[in-house]
Amino acid sequence: MKDRSEKTEKTLKKLKSGAFYLGLVCELLVSPSGFASLGLTNQILIAAGIALLLLAAVLDMDIKKDLPLYSAVFAFSGIFLLLTHSALMLRLSLVLLAGRDECAEKVMKLYFYGTALLTAGILIRALAGVGGEIFVVDNFRHTQERRFMFGFVHPNAFSFFWFRLFIMWIYLYGMKIKGRFLGLGAVVFALPFVLASSKMGIAIFVYILAGVIFLRLDKNEKHRLVYHRAQQFIAAAVILFILSFLFIPYPENHAGKVENAWDALNEITTGRFEIARDALKSNEIKLFGNRTVEEATEVGYVNTLLREGVIFTALYLLLVFLRWMGAVKKKENETSLLICGFMLYSVAEAFIPYFNKNGVFITMLGVSGKDEKDKD
Repeated sequence: MKDRSEKTEKTLKKLKSGAFYLGLVCELLVSPSGFASLGLTNQILIAAGIALLLLAAVLDMDIKKDLPLYSAVFAFSGIFLLLTHSALMLRLSLVLLAGRDECAEKVMKLYFYGTALLTAGILIRALAGVGGEIFVVDNFRHTQERRFMFGFVHPNAFSFFWFRLFIMWIYLYGMKIKGRFLGLGAVVFALPFVLASSKMGIAIFVYILAGVIFLRLDKNEKHRLVYHRAQQFIAAAVILFILSFLFIPYPENHAGKVENAWDALNEITTGRFEIARDALKSNEIKLFGNRTVEEATEVGYVNTLLREGVIFTALYLLLVFLRWMGAVKKKENETSLLICGFMLYSVAEAFIPYFNKNGVFITMLGVSGKDEKDKD
């Protein structure tokens, strides 16, 4: 009887894990949505992903221990669905619930290699003439430029996906591989950033690469702690500055001219801050957000606050802060670098609520299970 029970438990565990990873594959396949086209039917994949992740979450549930957690999560997701007609929170909640005992590194590898294949597929479609363009010649930053986008809808869209590949590569291999391979990888990743000519992509690439080099060379734990705390301070300062658009009457932007510090910031961010401020002024901020608000701003924190609401934004920032603090405490330098990269890139792209685009959520998988094993 005991053997049969153990056999059944192992079978259910395999079924749960299989459903979880198949659900992630569905999410992975729809991840280019809004950034590039793969010619796939996204709605069918999203529905299949929800069904598979729901099965995985139910199979992973301990009724006595997990009932309050599941009730709270599904209540929040249900209210969000009713008010916004979006299943986004349900999709995100199911991944995090079903992935509590899964290995974040395995999931990161799935997304790293999967994203690499998707990016290659998008490029092949463009080369074959059935997808996007390889490059575009247009007026960018007041002058005509040729910028490469490799089949994506915009050079910045490609740059974001290329950044995701880079930061996931850093997470998986950046702190472990030999210096010459790190240098080779840096060159391979740098060239497309330069061809896409995305200021944010290049800036964050250099910023994170510098952090990797510092952490590899300086083994002093006190120095490393100072570095991580500095990154947290910078990210917090950036977020607070963006949220200050709600309260501080910054001057109007002189487009194409730099007459004050506000103009300089808008020139650096290609007018993103001015657009974000106008979006905050012209839209009502709600607890559960408003999905009818057009994605008029690329600033992730503003877009999330408007479309997903105050509650989700506050929960996200709290969870990220706790995960980041935990990573620093446990000396998980790779996790800390990844979180830092995504937090800063959120200034330029609106990807925060999407598990399949925001690698920070992957670092949250398996944390509770890992902690329990560490205590044992």
